[in-house]
Amino acid sequence: MDLNMEQLHSPDLWAEAWEHSRKNSPHEARKIRTEKESMEFWDKIAPEYGGMSKKGPNGRVEQITGFLTQEGLLNSQARILDVGSGPGTFAFPFAPLANEVIAVDGSEEMCSILNQKAQEKGLQNVKAFQRLWKDVDIEKEGWTRAFDLVFASMTPAINGREALEKMIQASRGHCCLVISTGAGKSLTRQALWKRFFQEDLQVNKDNFLHIFNLLSVIGYLPSIRYCQTSWAREQPVDKAVDALCRSFWMYMDITPEVKKNISAFVEEKTENGFFKEEIKSSLAVITWSCRD
Repeated sequence: MDLNMEQLHSPDLWAEAWEHSRKNSPHEARKIRTEKESMEFWDKIAPEYGGMSKKGPNGRVEQITGFLTQEGLLNSQARILDVGSGPGTFAFPFAPLANEVIAVDGSEEMCSILNQKAQEKGLQNVKAFQRLWKDVDIEKEGWTRAFDLVFASMTPAINGREALEKMIQASRGHCCLVISTGAGKSLTRQALWKRFFQEDLQVNKDNFLHIFNLLSVIGYLPSIRYCQTSWAREQPVDKAVDALCRSFWMYMDITPEVKKNISAFVEEKTENGFFKEEIKSSLAVITWSCRD
């Protein structure tokens, strides 16, 4: 397709490219669960997810927090909005460095866990609210240009131009969006995806570039830093099978036959009663100023 310079400077071009890329990714195209079912799923696994967030491989959290601190976006005066916060993966590291952290997440249970943890930690500057980002009315919430940093990391809440512009509407300072570059790797999930769907699990490598270009043509000056981490996770066989079943539940019904297939795969890779999974993550950390 031939494009002239005028088209390349059109926000619609990059917004549509982002939408097309997202909808045609294997994860999105194969999804069979409704939004309500997805929220119920996150509510159900929230306690375990919160525990994983607490003790898991958080090199990415440290790196990203470091990036934002270096750029002066985390400081004692900063009021932060954390979109798609989960159980507080970033909200809690941000809290000691900021004046206030407001977290929003679609899962009621995630928010409950976050608020409970904040109380246990004695953090009075962290508060979570159960909201779907698409349903948030920035003006009615009193959030128009109310935050020094609007932050979102690896959340399906930021799924298009409207969601992105809502972040901008809430910011009087900066925004930060963390998104996969598509270069990460989980050999376990790739192998099982191929087994179940007879196709390669192609993770989208264009989304972050479409977002960068969209921000550029609507008048912002985004910058990108990259965060790469790798880790190995060991689990007992039963926990590994359960985790993989949950991972694939979004895309298929977990029938006894499917669970048997996953169990056989895990058993093949088990050593001394433990299943070891190696995971690599590659993230783009996009930041931009919203100041006039």
